[in-house]
Amino acid sequence: MILSKNKNFFVSVDQFLSTTIQQYEIEKYLIVVPTNRKLRELKKNIISRFTDFPIARINIETFTTLTTKLLKQIKQFTTLSEAASTVLIKETCNELKLQYFAAYSSGIPFGTLDKIKNVISEYKKHGISPKKLLKESEKLDGGEKLKAQDIASIYESYSAKCKNLSAYEIGDIYNDIISANKNDISISFKIIYKDVSHILIDGFDEFTNLEMEIIEKLNEIVNSNLSISFDYFNENENLFSHLSQIYIRLSQLGFNQIKKNTFDGNFKFREKLRNELFNQVELKESEFKDNVTKIYTKNRSEEIESIAKIIKELILEENIQPENICVVFNIIGNYSSKVRDVFNKYGIPINLTDRIQLKSSSPVVAAISLMELLEGDYHYNDILRVLTNGFIKFENIDLNNLISTANELKITVGKNNWEQIISDAKNLIIYRDNLSSQDQNIILQNYNEALADIKKIDSTLSLLKKKNTINEFIQNFSKVLLNLKLACTVLEDSNDKEEEHIKSLTILLKTLNEVLQLVKKEDEEDKKYSLSFYLDYIRTICNWARFNVKEKSDYGVLVTSLNEIRGLNFDYLFLGGMCDGDFPTKYSPEIFFSGSFRKQEIIHQTEEKFHFYQTLSSWNKKLYLSIPKNEKESELVESTFIKDFENVFEITEYKLPEINKLFSKEDLLIEFGKNIENKLLENQIIQSGIDLNQVLQKNKVRDLRIKNYLEANIYNGFINSNEENILNYLNNYSQKEFSISQLETFAKCPFKYFSERILKIKPIEEPTEEIEPLELGNVLHSILFEFYKKVTDEIIPINSEGTKEFSNLRKILFNIAENKIS
Repeated sequence: MILSKNKNFFVSVDQFLSTTIQQYEIEKYLIVVPTNRKLRELKKNIISRFTDFPIARINIETFTTLTTKLLKQIKQFTTLSEAASTVLIKETCNELKLQYFAAYSSGIPFGTLDKIKNVISEYKKHGISPKKLLKESEKLDGGEKLKAQDIASIYESYSAKCKNLSAYEIGDIYNDIISANKNDISISFKIIYKDVSHILIDGFDEFTNLEMEIIEKLNEIVNSNLSISFDYFNENENLFSHLSQIYIRLSQLGFNQIKKNTFDGNFKFREKLRNELFNQVELKESEFKDNVTKIYTKNRSEEIESIAKIIKELILEENIQPENICVVFNIIGNYSSKVRDVFNKYGIPINLTDRIQLKSSSPVVAAISLMELLEGDYHYNDILRVLTNGFIKFENIDLNNLISTANELKITVGKNNWEQIISDAKNLIIYRDNLSSQDQNIILQNYNEALADIKKIDSTLSLLKKKNTINEFIQNFSKVLLNLKLACTVLEDSNDKEEEHIKSLTILLKTLNEVLQLVKKEDEEDKKYSLSFYLDYIRTICNWARFNVKEKSDYGVLVTSLNEIRGLNFDYLFLGGMCDGDFPTKYSPEIFFSGSFRKQEIIHQTEEKFHFYQTLSSWNKKLYLSIPKNEKESELVESTFIKDFENVFEITEYKLPEINKLFSKEDLLIEFGKNIENKLLENQIIQSGIDLNQVLQKNKVRDLRIKNYLEANIYNGFINSNEENILNYLNNYSQKEFSISQLETFAKCPFKYFSERILKIKPIEEPTEEIEPLELGNVLHSILFEFYKKVTDEIIPINSEGTKEFSNLRKILFNIAENKIS
């Protein structure tokens, strides 16, 4: 339906676009939509209609962008990111003496803090103040009362902090817009949208109380030339009951129904869906049976495989453009990694909108590992992590030598330990009787290289070791990353994930700067902080910051969540994960919402039904519903929504094609491996750009290794001892002297002897600090070596027992011993 206070103004966005739009008319309209995706889609749609001349301005906003722009004309403030707001919540919790949350002696966990932040943000958006929350807590008792009081206390302190820093969430912006002077809002609006005289609000499924108050203010500015396209039908309470209060509130504000719902395309389907879904009906609709398909699959992996195969057929056989296809899930996190792998295997371009956590980004993890190396004082594991992440490039550092040196000398942690233990080992090498001079030189060279590498790493990171002011740290952190060529590595070695990795580093540096600038406002501007202070903030940011890679216009199959397709339409729509628990989700009340502010189960169920209805309204040509039957060891139950849908419409069950088609290069190679003599498959291998000779060679090797395992060859573990270089080596080796331990090793396992003694292969083991007899001997050797060196250098007599000199010698010896042992 279309709601308006003006009986002569009842325009929806669809009607606006379907009429002949003149250039000068566009600038008179402001369109407000629910999502950035809808904003981009609508803007692209309008631009495509003006190919002959440029458009001066298109006014399309979301509530967030609109209210932010209006308030920024009135006052100065910064917009808080999710990560920054959670950092402030964490600071607030640490500053307060809480009761319910006092049980967390070592600080409130990240997950709990995230929930607290989300609850407070929702309270702000709905205009629920800390005072209202405290008043609500009086109706509660026990732990629920303490919880509500703690949330109210955090909320009040956090809001004061935000106000003091002029750092606002969207709820703060809403509240300030509502409390602002009407004249100020009107002037602000006219500055930004000077030609706008009409406002269209379209695609929203609900409004908060604050949003409805803002709509009322906007309505006054444009003299009631404002219309709201609101999908509500009061004759189907099972589907729309959760929106009844919003409809009543809008009616109380004077917005009346001017026109009923109209549908573009699939009019009959959508009207029947709205009127009868989740209602009792006498007769099923059969007209759309061939357009709606149900797909049963064994599990989620097979579900994605089936969807990908159908999409590839649509693209190749029916010439459907990928951007006209959408795959949607209610819980996209269950599918995003599978979608990436399978669609990439089948060569299907995608726009996947699942937000990526900053803490899971490889280059971000690599950047953090540098600081953790310093924080952990060069722990063996941290060194290994830094040098093996693939993104940090220290030039001319021999990782294998560092590992073997650490294992041999049992170095686990401490930069000073690395330097001291290696130096001691260098001095003691001459006392190792079992080594030839040549072996001693090789080991000495390895020790020198390991020592130099540790010093090189320390020198590179020296800018971060010292205490830095906030501006110095941001500058030095960026400088270290540049010196290590992280930016270049991200571009060169990202395996087609360059954009994702660049975005993750950009978000890290941007959010870190945002948070630290807020810290600087609260503290002394030139105060210096240690590395652990900054690292704590970085870890907090990475636990909450999420990002999306920028969507490519008109590129690929859109894979997204239900909320992202509100107001959008696609020719082909796949709705996956149609099992109970995924869609509908189980009711799980947010534990930090209190009393009457907590959403009830019946509202949750109706919202889920409405989201199902919205999604089913988003296709034009064909709809697919997929149902996985199992997940690991558990059996999944088909969504109850499917049954409700089938009560209204007849649908077709998908049957796998009788002919087994090849959908990817992997499928082709597997089939060719089974039928190596098939010339047709051989031609397809060549046409697909795969090196046929290489495939045939690999197949030959497989046969030699597996099928002909009794035949001695290099592929099943036999060495050809007739080769000249191997023969010479064995002849020379047979003339060597063998120790008892070597002979014992050979007797126990010849292959172990071959690996350890001939190939010189050493297993990578983590060094431990537990002392062994050999190490104890080395420590004693080191103590005595340094003692006798000092005695010799200073010409101190040692045969003077009972004298003053003897007491001095004893003191020197024990001081050296204490230093070595520590």
